[in-house]
Amino acid sequence: MKKWVIILLSSITLTACSGNNESEEVVTTYLDDLVDGEANYDLYSGNELEGISDYELTGSEELDQKKKTFLYTSHNWKLVDTKNFSNFDEFKKDQKKQFSSFEVIQDDENTLELWDGESYSKVFKYNATVDRAEGSQQDVELIVEGATVDNGNGEPEDGYVIREVSIQ
Repeated sequence: MKKWVIILLSSITLTACSGNNESEEVVTTYLDDLVDGEANYDLYSGNELEGISDYELTGSEELDQKKKTFLYTSHNWKLVDTKNFSNFDEFKKDQKKQFSSFEVIQDDENTLELWDGESYSKVFKYNATVDRAEGSQQDVELIVEGATVDNGNGEPEDGYVIREVSIQ
């Protein structure tokens, strides 16, 4: 019995100290796309890691929770609505009106981020070593947060996106 308790506690500890499968899949999909020479703006809008030829995940950990927001970018807003709006500015204006009770977290030419004032999501940090096409290696940190994302059919669902990439 004592042996099983130790195994169970070890299992819980290991699970709590690492990322979850869905957030890790977002990171590996993003990095795989970059290795294939493709940008994936649905997962992250930056370009810090363009030109990588390979990568290796070296660790992960769960961080403190953050506000769970609706995040629209100038790249992904068309997944939500292309029929009623001819540009991103019109779309942002409508979303702010439609969700007037939500707090505007960010509103600039490329981003609209809204929060309902109540929802929070898990946040994970992933460490990786990336190989650049010219032969050098860099250590990077990727911050992944829960977010409302498109399910591929134009419907919202809970998922994860990369919020930040830092080259160490």
